[in-house]
This record gives sequence, structure tokens and C-alpha cells, in this order.
Amino acid sequence: MSKNLLIIVVAVVVAIIALVLVFFNPLKTQRSATVTSTPAPENVSKSLGEEISGQIQNPAEKLPESNPFQESANPFEETNTNPFRDTFTNPFE
Repeated sequence: MSKNLLIIVVAVVVAIIALVLVFFNPLKTQRSATVTSTPAPENVSKSLGEEISGQIQNPAEKLPESNPFQESANPFEETNTNPFRDTFTNPFE
């Protein structure tokens, strides 16, 4: 039993050391401190989106007005849409 306990303790210690090296690596912070950012260019041209932003039209402005909550929601209510309404007569009546 002590051999198994020794293996478990060694594995836990190795895992803790690995986690400490991954999260608190002093070399990683030194490398990131030495990296310098490139300065932004002073002569910045407009992007394509900025150039055409005033020229775009909204296609939703030309849509017809439709309200599903109107009193007459069926547009075919006034017309005769059933071609068999008056032509078929039941022979058993």
C-alpha cells in the first residue's frame, strides 16, 4: 500500500509543479515585456465601408405596408376564389 501511496504523491507533486510553471512562468512575462507594439501609421486612408456609407439606401423603406392584425387579413375575401363552389351539385340531396 505504501508503494501506491508514494506513486500518487509523486504524481500530485509533479502535477503541481507543472501547473506552477505554466501559470507563473517568469520567462513568459519577460518575453511579453520585451515585445514592442508597432506604432499606428499617421496617414490612414478611409476604408471601403467609410467611403460608401453615405451612398447606401435602405430597401425596407420601399416595402408595402402589411399589418397581420387588420380586420380583413384575407386579401381574397371579396373575390370568388373557389372555382367549384357553384358548379358541383350533390346528387344525394
